[in-house]
Amino acid sequence: MDIKTLQDALHQAPFRPFNLHADGRIVRVQHPEQVFITPDKTTVIVAGMEGGLAILDLDHISSLSMAPKRGGKTAA
Repeated sequence: MDIKTLQDALHQAPFRPFNLHADGRIVRVQHPEQVFITPDKTTVIVAGMEGGLAILDLDHISSLSMAPKRGGKTAA
């Protein structure tokens, strides 16, 4: 994965949650403030919403998948 794809996902407005797929794991990003990218742009650290950290090498992130858009109700 390239850093621009990740940064674009983090800065989209409005923000949409997404999943990072790396080394057979799926890491959910529910808020952009959960993610820290090291200054050398080689490591991504994701803080879990319930605690814990996922430390991912950017080269090992195989894909990013967006969460489906929520369907809004229309007034009847």
